Order: sequence, then structure tokens, then C-alpha cells
Amino acid sequence: KAIEIDPSFYKGYFHAINSLVNLGNVEQAQIYVSKMQKNIIEEDIMGFDGVPKVQKLVCLHEEILKSFKEKRFEECLKHLEDALSIATACQQYKFWMAECLIKLKRYSKAKKIIADHARDSYTIYLEGLIAFSTMDYGLSIERFREALKLNPDFKKALKYKNLAEEHKKMDVENFVKQSDDFVEQGNIHFRTH
Repeated sequence: KAIEIDPSFYKGYFHAINSLVNLGNVEQAQIYVSKMQKNIIEEDIMGFDGVPKVQKLVCLHEEILKSFKEKRFEECLKHLEDALSIATACQQYKFWMAECLIKLKRYSKAKKIIADHARDSYTIYLEGLIAFSTMDYGLSIERFREALKLNPDFKKALKYKNLAEEHKKMDVENFVKQSDDFVEQGNIHFRTH
């Protein structure tokens, strides 16, 4: 609000940029850096470390997205750790870290991250992802449905709910087939003896 009233109030930019960086809001931080650079004289912002932090966070954010997309989860974890050393309060980075840990089958570390956050659609999705990864398809379906109730547009939760339903159906069909095979083998054994 202060910089809306006085666009040359450099301390307002400092506080806004630092807050946005801590939250991991890279895009908004970049906007404030641009506004600050346009409205403030260079000597007023000498020594302010917010601009390099934003630049570093932008690079890390791109590397996080790239390594996650390419399923290089160990590398993604390293970038997330670096990003969280700058954006200390960024929940999204923490959730992505939990997701990487799940993909790497480090469930206890992922559960610790989940436990440290309020229960919302993303934490419930992560619980479902752990259940899915450990082949507890019934529980995973419940969790994904719960996440979708809170956020009907949650594409990942919908994708994994559908996958879990397919896997659960295949498990039931395989069980029935194995049971039928077992009964048939018993019948053959009974007839031959």
C-alpha cells in the first residue's frame, strides 16, 4: 500500500520483494523489482539483496520444473533445497519436495513434510500418492476423491484417481482369474485321483 501512495518509497519495495521471495512468488517479485528499478534511483537500492535473490529463484524455479518434468527427482530435490534456502516459507516448494520423495520411495520423509502442513487438497493428494505408490489402491482412491472434493480442478488428483481405479479393477480381475484357475486345478486333480 505504501508504494502505491509513494512509488519512490524504496523500503516498501524492499519489504514487498523480500516477502514475495520468502513465499516463493517469483512472478510477483519480478514485477516489483521492475517497478522498483523504474521508480527508485540506483543509490537508494545499493546493497539490497532482494534483486539477486529474485534472479536466483527464477533460475532455480526453471530448473525445478525442468528436472521434475524429466523425472530427475534427485536433481529436483537439490534444486528445491536451494530454492527453499531463499524462499523459506514457500509451501509449493515443500509440496514438490514431498512429491519427489514419494517418487523416490522415501515415504517417511514425505510424510513428515505432509504432517507439518495444514490438511488441504494438496496434502490429501500427497497422502493418496503415497497410498498409490505402495499399491493401496482403495485408500488412494479415497484420498484422491477427497482432494477433488476440495479442488474439483485438481488435474493430478483426477489422473491418479483414474489410474488407481484401473489398478484396483485389474487386481480384482487377476484375483478372480487366479481363483478360477485354482478351482479348475483342484477339479482336474479330483477327477484324476
